[in-house]
Amino acid sequence: MPETVLPKNYFVFVAVLTAQFGIFLSGIYYSWSSPVLVKLANLDDNPLERTITATEQVWVITIGVFGMWIGSHCSAKLSRVIGKRPTLILMTLPLLVSFIMLAFLRQMWLMYVARILGGITNGGMFTLLPIYFGEVADPRNRGILGAAFNLFLNVGLLFSLCLGPYTTYRMFNLVLAACVLIYAILITIIIPESPYFLMEKDQDKAEETLKRIRGVDDVKQELKQIQQYLELEAGEKGSLLEMIASKSARTSLIIGIGLASFQQCSGISIIMGFGQMIFEEVEGFLPSDLSLIILGFSQVVFGLVAPIFTDRFGRRFLLIISYAGIAMSLTTFGIYFILKKHGISVDGISWLPLVSMTFFMFAFGIGAGAVTFIVIGEIFSSKMKGPATSIANILASITGLLLTNLYKILKEAIGTGYTFWILGFIGVIAALFSAHFVVETRGKTLKEIQEILNKDDSHKSQTIEL
Repeated sequence: MPETVLPKNYFVFVAVLTAQFGIFLSGIYYSWSSPVLVKLANLDDNPLERTITATEQVWVITIGVFGMWIGSHCSAKLSRVIGKRPTLILMTLPLLVSFIMLAFLRQMWLMYVARILGGITNGGMFTLLPIYFGEVADPRNRGILGAAFNLFLNVGLLFSLCLGPYTTYRMFNLVLAACVLIYAILITIIIPESPYFLMEKDQDKAEETLKRIRGVDDVKQELKQIQQYLELEAGEKGSLLEMIASKSARTSLIIGIGLASFQQCSGISIIMGFGQMIFEEVEGFLPSDLSLIILGFSQVVFGLVAPIFTDRFGRRFLLIISYAGIAMSLTTFGIYFILKKHGISVDGISWLPLVSMTFFMFAFGIGAGAVTFIVIGEIFSSKMKGPATSIANILASITGLLLTNLYKILKEAIGTGYTFWILGFIGVIAALFSAHFVVETRGKTLKEIQEILNKDDSHKSQTIEL
């Protein structure tokens, strides 16, 4: 009878994918507002027993950014002291409290507090998880595991979009709280500590963990590479002054901040936050909630496809193609609203917004969504990873905060269509940034990536790998 066995390194997939379930929580946190804002605009299922203002709508979406700053900073600091695994466990607590508060609150200020608490977990996940999979995965499977990060995010976004419109406000939040609790239990039981962290504390434990992750008995060569990588960064404290002084850290920070910020400027947060309200302006095609669910499903499908691209094509190539596709789809999306604004009949193209947004999800999924997190998990040195990822996430969240607030202003001033054309133009700039600044990391060890970044202008002379 033929014997079916798992791959020797199956546990690396179990560990990383279990950890990345945390980004599923970020997904439900992000898209929570889309069905909830519709409830808060009516009185049928509204815990506040009043409709909220346009300003309050914006703050419900954006106020979590302040928590994200706290979560990014604290998780980066904590992970260097107590490790990635205990920090991930601690980071689940604010979101658990947040959803329980949201389920039972009656006042607007408590909703703001709850969203800030949820933002702490969100910031922690976006800081820790790219670092964790960058250190636990090996170069051969880092691309596919990194792409899974975006897949989990998409599934989380879809989960809220599917559940929110069809459950009561309270039940919706209690189900989300249960998801957080399940994740906390899973990571406590399953995931190991990063061998990079253990190497600095207990080399025997690092070797034991690496054997388990790789599924082989001889890990001496990889342990030697980890040791060399850590020695390369010896003496670094991860301070801002060191980042400015070090060429590789400076370059990494520019790439990390740029990619994280351009991801926010792609318009994904606006589409997920205001999506249902935007599609309510589209006449004669599908109900707004169904349009959002279709978009959510397309995100998940394209998230499943993304790993095929990330390990077969260069990171830089995918980012360029992705942002070019984003620019094209946002421009097309804007055409519908511009025609409508100028009194031109749009009855024959009522399908255009949904089709263009579906293409947007594909373009976003193969590059801006998946590859951004992979590159951020790869380009920073060991000591710089925590603080640098935290800085990139904080500045990106500031970009997101400003963009979301600016969206409402621009929408009122120039209309939805022209606002999305501006976002499309930013997509063109993001494609040029990716072509000029991003270093190719596919198939390279973390040590090799640092050596490339330390060479004078080597990343600029690299060809764009297909």
